[in-house]
Amino acid sequence: MKKCKILPVLLAAVLLSGLAGCKALALQEPDKPEDRVWTPAEYTQTFGDTDPWEGFNRSMFCVTDFGIKYFIRPVGWMWGAIFPRPFVYRMDMASENLLFPARSVSCMLQNRWKDAGIEFSRFLINTTLGLVGFFDPAREWFDLIPRDEDFGQAFASWGCGPGYTLVLPFLMATNTRDHIGGIFDTVFDLKTYIPYWGSYAFTINTAVKNYRTMENLMEAYADPYEIYKEYNVLNRQLAILDWKFKMQMALLDAKKKAEAEAEAAEGKTPPEPAKPLPSVVRKPVPPPRPEGISGKIISLGDYQSEDPWTDSVRSVEMQPQTQNTSFWVHLSPWNDDFVNCGEKRSLPAIFPKADDLNYRFWRSPDPAKYHKAPLVVLLPGIGGHYTNATAEAIAELLNRHGYAVLLLSNVYCFDFYGSRLTGKLPGYTPDDAESLRQTVSAILTDLAKNVRESKRFEPETLSMAGYSMGGLHALHIASMEEKKPILNLHKVVAINPPADLVYALTEVDRARLAAKGLSRDEVVQFYSDAFAKTMLASTVWKSWQNTPKAPQKTTEWRLAELPLAVTMDYRTRLAMQQSQILAATSFGFVLREVMMVACRDKRLGGLENKFNYKWNERTAFYLKVDSMGFTGYLNELVLPICRENLKRKDATIQELAHITGLRGIEPTLRNNRKVSILHNLNDFLISDRDRRYLDEVMGDRITWFDQGGHLGNLYRGEWQQELLDRLK
Repeated sequence: MKKCKILPVLLAAVLLSGLAGCKALALQEPDKPEDRVWTPAEYTQTFGDTDPWEGFNRSMFCVTDFGIKYFIRPVGWMWGAIFPRPFVYRMDMASENLLFPARSVSCMLQNRWKDAGIEFSRFLINTTLGLVGFFDPAREWFDLIPRDEDFGQAFASWGCGPGYTLVLPFLMATNTRDHIGGIFDTVFDLKTYIPYWGSYAFTINTAVKNYRTMENLMEAYADPYEIYKEYNVLNRQLAILDWKFKMQMALLDAKKKAEAEAEAAEGKTPPEPAKPLPSVVRKPVPPPRPEGISGKIISLGDYQSEDPWTDSVRSVEMQPQTQNTSFWVHLSPWNDDFVNCGEKRSLPAIFPKADDLNYRFWRSPDPAKYHKAPLVVLLPGIGGHYTNATAEAIAELLNRHGYAVLLLSNVYCFDFYGSRLTGKLPGYTPDDAESLRQTVSAILTDLAKNVRESKRFEPETLSMAGYSMGGLHALHIASMEEKKPILNLHKVVAINPPADLVYALTEVDRARLAAKGLSRDEVVQFYSDAFAKTMLASTVWKSWQNTPKAPQKTTEWRLAELPLAVTMDYRTRLAMQQSQILAATSFGFVLREVMMVACRDKRLGGLENKFNYKWNERTAFYLKVDSMGFTGYLNELVLPICRENLKRKDATIQELAHITGLRGIEPTLRNNRKVSILHNLNDFLISDRDRRYLDEVMGDRITWFDQGGHLGNLYRGEWQQELLDRLK
């Protein structure tokens, strides 16, 4: 063995010193546990304990970021240019096959001898019949599901806690226990003993395969370290609970049961050819028209609604359809996935030390309209980055139907807020909308005056579509365009916009109460199950349901008809309380990043001292921001901005709600025929009063869907067709 034998022992000694005191900094318990309202920071500490070495950990994470940008990316570019996606994926399977001793021994240490034997059997089968693991006949032919085990999980089964948070360069583990386990995993990994550069080739291949996930993490968040840490904490909890394995076994058992029932029903009769399942399993009676709603209602009869909050989680089902479909991996110069067919461009920041604003631009797929085509500016929801999968999927839908698409980050996203937002904070909608309007105008000028004449672009017509908070901003921009046009908008479509911003954000804060009074053990079970089901929904690719056909004008892949999902189950099967917690946590992360950028860039006029922000000690800062919530944000920080703009110190929160919502632009909603809205009757971000108001002022320019919650029906063809019709 050519590896150093002393270093792992020394490292283990250092890590064990941290592990020994893993309970020293416990989360403080409230005097009345039944009154406890859990926050995102407390969830993290519950699952992963504390982060006393935060400054060191952040420094090490920066080393990883540097290595990814300046080593993995150039090396991966060359690797991806040589080896196609099938080879990269098969080689990764071979890498997993060679890791079998660690999984097998881990099972033994947990007294799971049957699982250890199955891992050994899988290795023998895949090494021989599967050509050293490049294929998986053990699973495909013999139904032997892999056991995703390692030494860290074995130590956890012995009752060993995670210890302090510890991040080291290029290692996935985020706590002392798993770092110690990682040493043993390396010793029991057969790749460790491959001579010359063999083990490094497997490492590079795995990095290339997973590069886009890490790239999006680094680019889409102001504090990627915190997101990375919290994701890994939850992911490790699921691994310890064997959630992935149990899910795969449940699917296998269901498959076997269905096959057995089919054989019993058929008896000795030869099986008939399989028939495709109908797209509509049941046709429930559409709900009655709500009182006070006279506008157009589209019924999604086979949607199988669960509840408004859980329906909203289905927004993760709206995924790009040409993602990971290229013959080449993401890093390859030959990759032609939809995302890589767009141009990643930037606009100079208006602040001296700020980073430029990045955005994505897709030209029309029609070659004849390369330089001039109908353009849609797409504005994401609250905190949405331009790399957001839902936004990219809507952009793909529009692009497939001939539009050029410009995708920006939301004003609550650090990317936009830190570089282009002129106001102190996002939340005062008139200021937010004006910043967006000026930014779009600057981008159009940049596209029209491209240094390379062959790349210049001018919109044939300019339309704007926004969803959730982006829809609210789009409508306010339409109102501004009536007074002083600089964009000359053709159409404006708002998708599920909040009518009353204060009401919507207050509802999100109230959702945190769903976990009120839960004990630590209940929170672990409650949140782990919710995270697992949501991760499954977002990572399992699903095609759009009954999507409208794209025009067949060329043979390019972007205009090819994609397979329809007529038998897929889009339900997440979350409890409503779980969906509420997920929504509150997601919005909470947005507020964290806004406040972090505000304090870092000193945008609060001295108020940042109240939050005690420090680069290397953010845990206490996040706890304070989490406890403030959006209710405190609006009352303490946004309301003073409103008073300053109105030049009245007695302006109330009700006036803020009027100005920042849709009632403040009622003349535009009533009279502007270019403006339309797509909304859901069971969207929890609007009240019954809001529904009746929007229906009355919009008339025939609003379309209601009877199911979908907040953005939970974007994958439906009925919704997609209505969006395309409204943009015409």
